[in-house]
Amino acid sequence: MAEFNCCHCFKSVSRDTPIVVCDGCSLNIHCRCLKISENEIAFISQSRSPNIKLFCNRCNVTITAISEIKKLVNDIKSSFDERLSKLESLIINNNTSQAINREEIIAESVDSSARACNVIMYNVKPVANKQDVDVVNDVLEVIDPSLVIGPENVFRVGKAVGDKPRLLKLQFKTQQMARLCLKKKSSLLQHPQFAHITISDDKTPGQLKHLNNLRDELKRRLDVGEKDLTIKYVNHIKFKISNFFKITQICISVKPYDSLWLKFEGNEQTFVIACIYRPPTGASFNNQENDKNLFNTIQSTFNQYPNLIIMGDFNFPCIDWSAKNTTGQTIIEKQFSELLLENNLSQIVTEPTRFRSQQRPSLLDLVILSDVNLVSSLNVSNPVGTSDHSKIEIELQIMIYSEPNARIKTTSIVDYTRIDESLLTYDWNGLDSLNAEEQWKHFKSILQTCITTNSRLFTNRLRKDKPWINQHMLDKIKYKAKLWKKFKRQPTEDNFSAYKRFSNQLKSDLQMARCNYENSILNKPKLFYSHVRKFISSRVSVPLVRNASSLLCSDHTETANTLADSFATTYNLNINNNIPSFMPTSTFSGLSYINFTPDLVKSQLCAIKLNTAPGPDQIPPKLLRTCAASLSGPLAKMMRKSFLQGTLPYEWLQATITPLYKSGDKLDPANYRPVSLTSTCCKIMEKVIVKELLTYMRKNNLIPEHQHGFLPGRSVVTNLLSCTNLWTKMLDTNQPVDIIYLDFSKAFDKVPHNLLLAKLESYGVTGNLLDWIRAFLSNRNYCVKVCGKFSYSKPVLSGVPQGSVLGPILFLLYTADLLFSLDSYSAYADDIKLFANPLVTDLQDQLNLIFQWSEKWQIPLNIAKCCVLQCGHNNPKYLYHINGTLLSVKTSTKDLGVIVNDKLGWSEQCLASVGRARKMFYLLKHVFPNPSVSFISKVYITYIRPHLEFAIPVWRPYLLKDIDLLERTQHLVTRWTHCLRQVSYEQRLEILKIPDLRARENRADAIQIFRLTHGLFPGVTRNFLQIQNHDRLRGHSYKLKKEPFKTTVRKNYLTNRAFDIWNGLPDNVVAAVTVSSFKNQYDTLQ
Repeated sequence: MAEFNCCHCFKSVSRDTPIVVCDGCSLNIHCRCLKISENEIAFISQSRSPNIKLFCNRCNVTITAISEIKKLVNDIKSSFDERLSKLESLIINNNTSQAINREEIIAESVDSSARACNVIMYNVKPVANKQDVDVVNDVLEVIDPSLVIGPENVFRVGKAVGDKPRLLKLQFKTQQMARLCLKKKSSLLQHPQFAHITISDDKTPGQLKHLNNLRDELKRRLDVGEKDLTIKYVNHIKFKISNFFKITQICISVKPYDSLWLKFEGNEQTFVIACIYRPPTGASFNNQENDKNLFNTIQSTFNQYPNLIIMGDFNFPCIDWSAKNTTGQTIIEKQFSELLLENNLSQIVTEPTRFRSQQRPSLLDLVILSDVNLVSSLNVSNPVGTSDHSKIEIELQIMIYSEPNARIKTTSIVDYTRIDESLLTYDWNGLDSLNAEEQWKHFKSILQTCITTNSRLFTNRLRKDKPWINQHMLDKIKYKAKLWKKFKRQPTEDNFSAYKRFSNQLKSDLQMARCNYENSILNKPKLFYSHVRKFISSRVSVPLVRNASSLLCSDHTETANTLADSFATTYNLNINNNIPSFMPTSTFSGLSYINFTPDLVKSQLCAIKLNTAPGPDQIPPKLLRTCAASLSGPLAKMMRKSFLQGTLPYEWLQATITPLYKSGDKLDPANYRPVSLTSTCCKIMEKVIVKELLTYMRKNNLIPEHQHGFLPGRSVVTNLLSCTNLWTKMLDTNQPVDIIYLDFSKAFDKVPHNLLLAKLESYGVTGNLLDWIRAFLSNRNYCVKVCGKFSYSKPVLSGVPQGSVLGPILFLLYTADLLFSLDSYSAYADDIKLFANPLVTDLQDQLNLIFQWSEKWQIPLNIAKCCVLQCGHNNPKYLYHINGTLLSVKTSTKDLGVIVNDKLGWSEQCLASVGRARKMFYLLKHVFPNPSVSFISKVYITYIRPHLEFAIPVWRPYLLKDIDLLERTQHLVTRWTHCLRQVSYEQRLEILKIPDLRARENRADAIQIFRLTHGLFPGVTRNFLQIQNHDRLRGHSYKLKKEPFKTTVRKNYLTNRAFDIWNGLPDNVVAAVTVSSFKNQYDTLQ
């Protein structure tokens, strides 16, 4: 008779079964579950003292975590006590200092008030037979006859310096008289007798000290030669203006608000910096009309000057700048948020800037930019003086010079047909007697000779005007200028009317010319994408970054070298030459030889993309593809020689790196990602090897079941679909789910070559193939290219080659044994997540195993970026750690570009995708104000809709608010131009020839189910679908079986929400052979 369940395996056991009782949770555990014999447990029970406790794994982890937390709390408490004592002493000293400062301030204020009626006269020399009061009255009569002073109120003060007389101090009866004297003192300049006399107010000692400090600072700047710097102060905003820019103040008024607008004109860009103060809502002159005037001014200024930077105190405390919605905002704040969104302006201050006692800190001071790439750093520091507003320091990244643009460009037109004909007749038998390096040099020289002899050079003068402005338009522009000059000479109403008529007509003609040009390039992808990219891409190139000495690089060559050094720090420098023991779980058939036939090489050459850039060898990809028939033979010979010799040509081991900015400080070289470009011919050979290697891996079950990265038929969508399938099923059966996201630090760059080769040999990769891979990994070099300048060459010390075809597959093989040892996981290359029911499976054991593997095989974990997502209302909320460091618990995180939360809802993902789509729309709308219908459709499908549909089968919204949010974005785009706003939404969709988003989502669901049912997702179909027994039912043979569900998240999973749509499709549609044919058949039904 069963009396209890084992807390480890949950199986019922009888009373006589050997057990152990946990002293922590008092639950029973089988001895066999703990792998303890009866003799061992008997010995432990007899020799055990009261101070010795036995705990299960879960309690042990919890107790360890609690002890660590207690230790951390004690450390924090001791640190807090120490800082508190320091703070108390500081407060005592500060109070004393404040009392002294307060007395000084009060004394200064009293002294200043007493001196308000005083005036100081300089350079008034004593006159013989005349008292000072008579001379002063003569001076005052010149200033203003109403000013008269008595002898008792005129004094000589101070000491005479050289031939300069002592100062005269005048004490007027009222402050108004003193102010009148100071106001009209300039009238002395018109009187020759008194022009040398100067007058000022009576300054306090503190004011005199401040004035002397300013004089000393000015003298210091003049001594060091800083004559090109001027300083302007606007409240607490300081502008340091270099002579690289021409600065003019723009007369823009937003009265009654205070503002200053400055235009900076450099060699490359013109931009406007504005400082604005908007009083709090409720102030005497703050009303909706004034705010509307402010918003209109910002809008019109941005239309005229796209490079706009606005700073100031706007007093909008309710705007949550980190959120994507406008909940809790006032009407004015919502209008302001919409203004920034519609003009693609970004507010970059993220922390409170105003602090006041007994009030919640608020973010009032804003920095708004049209291009966030201009900002290299932003710091919110301590307030200036006694202000309660923090000081904002911002560094802008503005290119004030560029490489000189060539006015003349030489281009060549290559006749690839003639090259192919000449190569077909060339005798390549001479390659047989050469080694791999000599073969490559000979092959490359033949290609270069063919290109030179079969190309024609053309010299073109580069045009700076827009492509749609032809000579006819230029003539019209000149005629407009001619009409303006005529009006200036003869400013009559007729001349002005003629000028305005022609100006308006010219504006319309220019818009039409641009529209016609954009329509003409719709079917020319290269021209179309370059045209759009010219307007929407950031104009900030790689700047002069900081070098190892924290100084800015002097030129682009030094920048390239600095970035090269930075990229080299990611390599594994502590490689262990002692190879760990590694025993695969099974034996393998072995792979040592690959036959490089001309047909195999030709198939890969024909698959080359024409728009790719050439590698370091500078062989055009278009040449390789166009001449595939003639080049496949010699290339196959070279590849066979390289493979058999186990060597690669020198240029095949080189890589050119282009730095790509990630985020953060643009001056920090660590914030750039290397993008490598390698030899195209080497990639062809790699593709042949990868094809054979993948076949071998499938045959020997070397591909982990839940690895979705870099494998045919698998993707981000398959990874997320398989995970959410299991997670929603568990929540539907009332099981909690813990999801642990792991992050490896620079995993691809850290792989030690010797350990990778040892694993490959253990997997049966031997002989010539292993030797070639060893040569492929060894002696590699790279250089960094920045603005046409190259760095010195740097060696690649570890890792799989970035930018290669073979590298990712080698990484999958290197990490395969780790994934095979895990119970419940999903991976996309190095992005691994563990998940399980915490009441059943102890994920801590899996974490310990992963940490041990990372230490053993030298792929370190970035523990700070690892996190836990705990789903389910009955989740026990266990704590997890890696090597003693607790993992952070989050309510939502980004999983392969999709935001997943602990409720498995998709509202956050909807907001994020809509935010990206709208940002792109407003940017395009600003640079293309009057596009044609065809242009709108093309741009929307290419640049905007992908943001709304990325991985949509995973996170398709089911809440009405989220559905409406996505549809309203498309609704907004269809109202791009004035003509489209005159018709209904349905008519606009017909005009633009785009379906509504719900129809697109249904189509995406049907495509995913087609791939699942037809086995186009190798290895991921299991547990996804249940196919009905079609022998007894009508309809097609792939009908889904109805699945019961209890929760909303499971109801809206892919297979359940698309059940009716899929089962209702005709048999001829479902029976399609390929995905393309299925799409075509499906579209004919709509």
